[in-house]
Amino acid sequence: MELQKSNQLIRLIVNKGFGVKLNIPCRIIQADEQSNKLTVYHVDEKQVYSFTLTEIEEIIE
Repeated sequence: MELQKSNQLIRLIVNKGFGVKLNIPCRIIQADEQSNKLTVYHVDEKQVYSFTLTEIEEIIE
């Protein structure tokens, strides 16, 4: 994935369900197409999160 290789800062809009939406400034650590997971590093909280691709509504570069 191009964004992972360039280590570019992006913003993810994630829908966790039940009306919960997350707006996360992050960098992509790993994109696993087989398990449909995206692992990201949240730059503000300094934590690693993993989301399924179906939860991600938008990727803003």
